[in-house]
Amino acid sequence: MLFGIFAIHSPELCPLNNEKSKKIFMNLRVNMEKEMKKQISSVSNSDGVVKFLTDLANKFYAEREKQVGDDVARQMEVFVYLNTIDTLWVEHLDTMDDLRSGIGLRGYGQRDPLVEYKREGLRLFREMQVAIDSQIISLLPHVGGVATAPEAVKLQEVHNDAQAITGSKAESKKEEVGRNDPCPCGSNKKYKKCHGR
Repeated sequence: MLFGIFAIHSPELCPLNNEKSKKIFMNLRVNMEKEMKKQISSVSNSDGVVKFLTDLANKFYAEREKQVGDDVARQMEVFVYLNTIDTLWVEHLDTMDDLRSGIGLRGYGQRDPLVEYKREGLRLFREMQVAIDSQIISLLPHVGGVATAPEAVKLQEVHNDAQAITGSKAESKKEEVGRNDPCPCGSNKKYKKCHGR
C-alpha cells in the first residue's frame, strides 16, 4: 500500500526509481510494521486485537472520507460494491453452468446428482459471498484519492483564473426541444403543433 502511495503521488520517491528512496521506503515500512506489532502485542486477547484493527480501519476510512468528501466516498462505495458483485455473480453463474453440465457423471459414482448439485451449488454460493466481502474490503482502501480536496480546490482556482483572463465564461448550449416535448412557451401543446411549424 505504501509503495502505491509513493508511486502515485511522488514518482521521484518511488522505490523503483533510485536506491536512496528504496532504502527510505524499506526503513519506513519496517518501522511501521514494528510499531503495529508492538501495539497489537500490547493487547491481551483476540477480541482486543479485533477491536484495535477495526478502530484502525475506521480511522483510516474516516480520514479518506474527509479527504475526498462524503458524496464522492459514497459514489466510490456504490461503484466498488456493484462492480464486485456483478463480476463475481457472472463468474458464479458460469461456474454453476459448468457444474450442471458435469453433475450427471456423479450418478455413475452411485450418488444422487440432484443432491450433489444442491450441495455443490450451496458451497459455491457461500464461497462467492466470502469472495465478494473480501474483494470489497481489499478494494475500498485503494479506490479514489486521485484528486484530493485541496487539489480539487486548486484546480477550480486555476479554472477560474483562466476564465478571468479570457474574460468569458463557457457558453452553455441552448437546450433543444424535441418535436413531441411540451412547448417552452407554456401553451401545453406539443412543440410540433405550436412553435415547431
